[in-house]
Amino acid sequence: MSVSRFAEIVDAPEGGWRRGRRRGVGGGGRSVRSCQGWRGDTVDVPQLVPELRSAVADLNPDPDVVVALDAAFPRHLRAEVQGALGVLPPAKYPPAWPFHVLVAGEPVAIPYRVYPDEPSPDAQAALSPIQRAIVDCLYTRHHDGRVRQNHLERVVGLTEPWVAPFVVQLIGEYVDEILLAIQRDLAPPLTTPDSSAGRVYGRFAAENPAFLAITGQRVASYWSCYYRQRYPALTDYPGHALIAALRIAARRCSTAVNGVSPRSG
Repeated sequence: MSVSRFAEIVDAPEGGWRRGRRRGVGGGGRSVRSCQGWRGDTVDVPQLVPELRSAVADLNPDPDVVVALDAAFPRHLRAEVQGALGVLPPAKYPPAWPFHVLVAGEPVAIPYRVYPDEPSPDAQAALSPIQRAIVDCLYTRHHDGRVRQNHLERVVGLTEPWVAPFVVQLIGEYVDEILLAIQRDLAPPLTTPDSSAGRVYGRFAAENPAFLAITGQRVASYWSCYYRQRYPALTDYPGHALIAALRIAARRCSTAVNGVSPRSG
């Protein structure tokens, strides 16, 4: 399945699945979606904690979905995540296909898409700053691109390590306005030596080389599919510039960890 076809399927609006059933990722032929909507499995998260299930059972009709969303963040945030998930409206469909990355050495599983409506402004205002950032991160995975952009703009300036994978994932997606927002706010600190953002995103890129490589491939694919006319050269495309900046930040991080001067490499 091509990158553009995958995005088309997962982001299709309710009631608008194109051509009915789709083949599974990897060409195995397993149907992952029916005309009625998403019918795949929820994220299978190992080592589920029973206390998390019981703590959120009265906040969401499907504790399995909540546990899956909890797996998108490091364990030390568990209490904050529980509070944040309490304001999410129930979703009609479970989270779609997670991607797996490391955050400061800890594995997390972040859904490719989520489908709940946005919480009310009053509900979000009652949260702590960390809880609001958690909600914003989750909604950068929303199936509506406008919702993704709105919540991205609230977190792209943060330098928490657990925010980085949500932002970097968006670099490998197809909404030009989102790429421009990331480029505007993230590119300058990424290219500034010893900046906080450069250190956080550099470490994330350095410890997730395969994820960064796949993201770079997606950038090239979307540029080729949709943006050749607007950006005649791949090097002009905002996503390509961001991937290049992340690679530089990753090299800086690696040399700092290994105690080697970048000039001596």
